[in-house]
Amino acid sequence: MPQGAPVLAPAGYSDFCRRQPADCGLQTSGLTDVSLATPAPPRLGPGLWSRLNRINAQVNRAIVARTDRDAFGLSDYWQTPLADGRGSGDCEDYVLEKIRALVAAGVPRSALNIALGVTPEGEMHAVLLVSTAEGDFVLDNRTLSVTAWASARYSWVSRQVDGQPHLWASASPLQLAAR
Repeated sequence: MPQGAPVLAPAGYSDFCRRQPADCGLQTSGLTDVSLATPAPPRLGPGLWSRLNRINAQVNRAIVARTDRDAFGLSDYWQTPLADGRGSGDCEDYVLEKIRALVAAGVPRSALNIALGVTPEGEMHAVLLVSTAEGDFVLDNRTLSVTAWASARYSWVSRQVDGQPHLWASASPLQLAAR
């Protein structure tokens, strides 16, 4: 997925990173876990494809959909509902659990990026974008199938870059024109 100008990370994600730095890719000292060079994206072989589909389906089935307003009385609260024992959450909570599961399964954190888009119904929605040598793929709580980013029916707004917690970019104007 192309990227445009730098933008701020979503406020709910920044708050999550302050509360759970390790789950955000931050060391406990608060410094980013950054190497000088970002590793090459993984190859999308049968093993990785299988892991992506398995973990997408497992997390989607394990979490009960519940809005932040219903659960916390807040408009936006990012959390890891499986790790926290709550078992319910909204779209970004599914994303955070998928990141945890994929990192545990050996997928490099630099290949795992949160992407925000607008649904055909006009709602803001978060998905996990997995960057591979063969392109970017979407893991979404709205479907059990992993899809190429360009096939997902969203108007893309912004995305995380190289799995870095506070490095985000807007959707590229070129990308939006192609939709």
